[in-house]
Amino acid sequence: MKNKIVLMSDNLANKIAAGEVIDKCVNIVKELVENSIDADSKKIIINLLSGGLKKIEVIDDGVGMTRDDALMSLKRHATSKLLNENDLFNIVTLGFRGEAIPSIASVSDMKIYTSNGENSTYLHVRGGELLEEKSTDLKKGTRIEVTDLFFNTPVRFKYLKNIHNELASIVLYVNKLALANPHIKFILTNDEKELLNTRGNKDIKEVIAKVYGLDVAKKVINIKDNNLDYDIEGYYGYPELQKRTNSSITTIINGRVIKNYEINKTIIDFYHDYMPPEKYPYVVLYINVDPSLIDVNIHPTKSDIKFSKMATLTLLIEDSLKEAFKKESLIPSITNDKFNLDFYEGSKLDFVENTSMDLTETYLDLKQYEEVEIDTNQKFRVIGIFRKTYIILENSDGLYLVDQHAAAEKINFEKVLKYMLEETKSKIDLLVPIHLELEKNDLLLFDSKKYEDLGFNIEIFGDNDLIIRSIPSYLKEENLQEDLKEIILDILHNKKFDKKSFYYDIAATTACKMSLKAHDYLTTEGAYDLIDRLFKCNNPYNCPHGRPTVIKFTIYEIERMFKRIMN
Repeated sequence: MKNKIVLMSDNLANKIAAGEVIDKCVNIVKELVENSIDADSKKIIINLLSGGLKKIEVIDDGVGMTRDDALMSLKRHATSKLLNENDLFNIVTLGFRGEAIPSIASVSDMKIYTSNGENSTYLHVRGGELLEEKSTDLKKGTRIEVTDLFFNTPVRFKYLKNIHNELASIVLYVNKLALANPHIKFILTNDEKELLNTRGNKDIKEVIAKVYGLDVAKKVINIKDNNLDYDIEGYYGYPELQKRTNSSITTIINGRVIKNYEINKTIIDFYHDYMPPEKYPYVVLYINVDPSLIDVNIHPTKSDIKFSKMATLTLLIEDSLKEAFKKESLIPSITNDKFNLDFYEGSKLDFVENTSMDLTETYLDLKQYEEVEIDTNQKFRVIGIFRKTYIILENSDGLYLVDQHAAAEKINFEKVLKYMLEETKSKIDLLVPIHLELEKNDLLLFDSKKYEDLGFNIEIFGDNDLIIRSIPSYLKEENLQEDLKEIILDILHNKKFDKKSFYYDIAATTACKMSLKAHDYLTTEGAYDLIDRLFKCNNPYNCPHGRPTVIKFTIYEIERMFKRIMN
């Protein structure tokens, strides 16, 4: 009888490995550039054609390879970075599996030029087969060209995305590598057009400017902190700088760019109080830790890490952010470039009657010129209220507009949230219990203990019903029926349910309903009181929905707008 189990060929094993490690162009760039970093390169050039679909070329000035090492690099699990099992618990290099080069070579046409400074080697490999090997002329370093990607696995090529998506993924990752390695000069081109060029002078803020722009680099807070296990250094963007995706959060641990849900959540949760939902901050976070406290060998792409002391790390990040942001004035400033001032140049301003504007909505009196001193050691004067919505302040630094609803909402939010956190055990017994009908699938997931922790008394009643006998005291009984089902289902289906976020959302909704609205009349004394209470909040700069409460016009920018300053 013929044996059914046979040893697969190296070429087949490499193709399978390629399916795990290499599924798009950015994976090839990642593996090759990380090898260049491990080779102590000071300059790395990445040249692409058609977003990498036609050609990927990586050139470095690293230590290079001998002929025998170059040939050995084509073998699966051949590596210079792990020599024994103990090294697995003390990994300090980006690569270590020995799978990248043979995996790429098995599904592409690859040319390797390398020199260790004494001799140079050229290898041509196609589909895992060595076609040519010879000596060549090359200064110290390595150049690898990858073309005809997935020529022998057309099904995988079909699933590559279009040029723009492939290029966007590469640019994003190379940007993050540049942030992780400010001591290395990175050059990235596509179709001979330069997309990134850093200087490699160790200046992190300069790299941030190259990657995100000068405006972002000017508005980052540098925070350093440590505990017994971790050293961290973060460059955190002002809350006014926002993106629609979390791709602007870069986490680097021991020089390795990673994605980690818990770290991201800690950062996003902190910024949640400073910006609207579904908006994300600019953050570059460097973490240094003893390699024995982390495990990088949990994913083929090494993009995530397992931490043995995650709780101490997230607490360190959160505490360092809280302390630093307390000391910062996070009032967004309106700059001249945010206005279109072209109409000033030689144009005539015609004042036309506008029946939609009631100028009586701006009102002033002498009392409004009294100064009020805020806890921040800043002195403000209320000089007016515009359209019964915006309180106008001034001090020696400039002019300020305060949204009266956003300010009142933030004051009430912090008051309500504090009450909720302190009174979670306090319940109100309903005179008439509320019945809610749920689907069978929902009832199977129902866990009454989860709701008890939040101050509810809810039981399954019959086949499809829940009966609610008590609610937490922070909920109002009016309009309760329509809100409760939404609350219960949200908790039921939220696998990553967080009690703190739940309280936050309820407090934000409650505060909005009870707060002073736009166009509500506010006296001068009321305006001073509102401003005083706003700046006593933990975060006076944003309402619970992330909108700014106050915006600043600096004297410099005002004078630029009026052409008093021309630079």
